[in-house]
Amino acid sequence: MLSTSSGSVRSGVRNEHLEIRAAVEAMEAAIGRLSDREPSAERTDQIVRGLQGLARQLGEHFAREEAPKGILAMALGEAPRLDRRVLAVKRQHVSLGVQLRQVIADAGYAGTAPDAWRGVTGSFHDFAEALRDHERGEDQILADAYLDDLGSGD
Repeated sequence: MLSTSSGSVRSGVRNEHLEIRAAVEAMEAAIGRLSDREPSAERTDQIVRGLQGLARQLGEHFAREEAPKGILAMALGEAPRLDRRVLAVKRQHVSLGVQLRQVIADAGYAGTAPDAWRGVTGSFHDFAEALRDHERGEDQILADAYLDDLGSGD
């Protein structure tokens, strides 16, 4: 049975995941529009600032997940057998941060060249797909930690 605190933490993580997904989708659309025509310097600056904001948001989110009372620690408390998968998720946090910082750097250098923004679009798409896969992996860890006994006949 889930405790109220674990249920509220899981609910909070779900809400954060939805917010991050919305931010990533909005950024994907905004970056994609830049690759279709010559963007203004003002618009490219807005995109870079948006990417920097997304990086901060993700960093804070990952830190909350990895905190001593965060969702990953709670999952391990429920199911210590998931330790390797939790460690892999933590490593992904690092690699996702590196990947997003590279997109930000590329966007900063892209200027107003549509061809350069097509490259940034591809790089951001790859990052977004990696993040989606990562979040699905986290969701599976939580399901395995908290819902493993479903169907076990008890």
